[in-house]
Amino acid sequence: MADQRVDLRAPSKVFGNIQAPAVVMEEGVIFEGTTKMYQAKRGEGRTELIDAKDYHGGPPPNLTAIYGMVKDQNTDQPVKNARVTCKGDGKMRTETNASGYYELIHLKEAKWKLKVEAEGYKKDKAEVAISGTGTYEQNFKLTPK
Repeated sequence: MADQRVDLRAPSKVFGNIQAPAVVMEEGVIFEGTTKMYQAKRGEGRTELIDAKDYHGGPPPNLTAIYGMVKDQNTDQPVKNARVTCKGDGKMRTETNASGYYELIHLKEAKWKLKVEAEGYKKDKAEVAISGTGTYEQNFKLTPK
């Protein structure tokens, strides 16, 4: 069970079950088992799971998160494996999936500075001010070097 995301990259071999909010699997991975994808929902002092059948894309509104897409400025194609670093009241890091999507969850109320880096592209930065709970979309268009 993972709190945020499971990334399986070739030539990984996984024999067992995976439970996580997001599962990213590259071509060439061998996986035998089941996956249960959910989104964490914070309640009064406890975490509750939202099952996949109740999940409709993007972080749920009762979860404090920054999410978005990273695309090539010239082609509008997704940039996969872009590194997204987030600094504010703490530090978090993630990577975009094959669709260029990233998600940073369980963030606290603060000003968060985001930096996106990908091979062959100039880095890009943004700032997102989180006030209360909710989801904040921040998309990026990276310029090729």
